[in-house]
Amino acid sequence: MPYKAILPSLICVCDSDFTILTNKAILFDEHIIDIDSLENIQKKYKLSEVIKTDDILMPSFTNPHIHLEFLANKNTLEYGSFTKWLYSVIKNRDSLINQLNDDLLKENIQEMIRYGTTNIGAISSMGLEAEMLSKSKMNVVLFNEILGVSENMLKSNFDLFKKRFENNSKYENKNFSNNIAIHSPYAIHPKLIEKALLLEKNKVVSAHFMESMDERKWMDSSSGDLKRFFKDFFNIDKNIMSSETFLDFFKSRHTVFVHGNYINKKEMEIFKTKNKFLINCPKSNKLLGSKALILSEFDKDKLGIGTDGLSSNTSVHIIDELKYALFMKKGKDIKKIAKELLVSATNVNAKSLGLNSGTIEKNEEASFLLVDNVYNEKSSLAMDIILHIMKPNKVYSKGNIC
Repeated sequence: MPYKAILPSLICVCDSDFTILTNKAILFDEHIIDIDSLENIQKKYKLSEVIKTDDILMPSFTNPHIHLEFLANKNTLEYGSFTKWLYSVIKNRDSLINQLNDDLLKENIQEMIRYGTTNIGAISSMGLEAEMLSKSKMNVVLFNEILGVSENMLKSNFDLFKKRFENNSKYENKNFSNNIAIHSPYAIHPKLIEKALLLEKNKVVSAHFMESMDERKWMDSSSGDLKRFFKDFFNIDKNIMSSETFLDFFKSRHTVFVHGNYINKKEMEIFKTKNKFLINCPKSNKLLGSKALILSEFDKDKLGIGTDGLSSNTSVHIIDELKYALFMKKGKDIKKIAKELLVSATNVNAKSLGLNSGTIEKNEEASFLLVDNVYNEKSSLAMDIILHIMKPNKVYSKGNIC
């Protein structure tokens, strides 16, 4: 079988050691078959095409946390406070969703790919984006979101969720996985969590967790700004479960937790267990009034980065998030910070979704980018990519150029 080979100026592997390879070519079809000198590859394999380029080759980006249903938002929602933002979401939700159409979805999907993202974890509350995502050139993990705190609405909330989940299952293919998201500890009844997780047992699940101080106060003492919110909308004046009870549901599950800005030491223990990842969304957190996550408190192999949606961001491009995070993150060694961020956006993010992607290694999916050669020295390569690359020159997803 003939294969394709590509010989770039250098390869940024994006493994935990931030390995950089020179004078190496990769042999690929949908997956990376071999990494060796071009001479050796030509001796060992029959090639259909050899691509030589001065560009740098690196893994494509994965965005493990994005909401697409509010793509129409520009200046509709209120920022600066999480609960004020939540009120504005409730007020404007129907209007924003009604503005979502196939053209807007298609435009944003194509734009994400053009900026180097080939894998996403999409949080879906209505399933409006499912069909189009299933036909895209991206790897998509669709997280059907369930929420609801009212005891008397448990059956109707679950029945609607189950119908949506089962409907979206018909779109499943090798690039599209239909999964479940449990909204957050403050917005769902424990009986709903239990029933939802029974629908599938072996896939990745997602959950928002400790995004704001408002959530922290509500979960700890049923106080703060969320108290008024729950009284206004649900006539509830006390939270219905502890954060520990919430986390117990995920002990044996591969879970993508999102935000974590106000997580406490006891809750952090869950990230010492297998297949638990935390995805931080720094720009969204800033807009909604949350403090910056103390990244040094987490295992870097389990800490990823996402964009959230345009409901709380101005961009869904990972490279924009990386630029912001590089300037925001505290620490003197900016080159080391840049390496950790780039590995998060590729390797860790892909692994958080259970994808065989995110590094340039044998048997990984051949999803990679060719970017301008900004190489100066090895120690500064990650920083230079984040600072100076806006769009890749070419994007490959599973061996196919997009």
